[in-house]
Amino acid sequence: MSLTEKIAESHKKQLVIRLRTRYPDGDIYDGMITHIRKPFIVLASLSNFAFDGIVVLPKKVISGYRDGKYERRTNSIMQFNGNIKKNKTPKWLDKCETLADIVAALQKNDIWPCIETIHRSGSDTDVDFYIGRITDVGERCFNIHHYDAAGEWEGECEIDYKDLFRIEFNDEYSRQFNKYMKEQGKYLQKNCNRSHNNKR
Repeated sequence: MSLTEKIAESHKKQLVIRLRTRYPDGDIYDGMITHIRKPFIVLASLSNFAFDGIVVLPKKVISGYRDGKYERRTNSIMQFNGNIKKNKTPKWLDKCETLADIVAALQKNDIWPCIETIHRSGSDTDVDFYIGRITDVGERCFNIHHYDAAGEWEGECEIDYKDLFRIEFNDEYSRQFNKYMKEQGKYLQKNCNRSHNNKR
């Protein structure tokens, strides 16, 4: 079965699937596909037989899948423990047709996502990870005011949609870290070093 057909089957039957990606280290993602759009898919991410967050993957980064005995057993366990019924995705995702729509909705709903990018220049590949607040959304790019793993604000960065590898939100890691950062009062709008250019 082709990748496109398998993604469609997983979505229709609400079955767990493993997606392989073109990430330099060959990252994989386990979960249930909840939305299929022309430029991307949405995955209810799976960890330890329970859903943990939402992952948006541009279709161009998906290289293959696995749907075998391990996924069948995972589906059985999810049915057994009742977690298969706990797959809840935000209603606003139903209205999103582009990556820009998703980023704009995250900003509107004040959801601070994890963003991962891959930028290739010749033989070099740069991979970057950001977590923080979406501050500006354009047609070709958006801005995120992000912090590092030590909880230190690093300023604002502009990201092109074409460089997006992954958008993740509502997972336990980002929920806990973002809640901490918000309650520490470390985020101040005036500290954003906004950058605007003609790419918008």
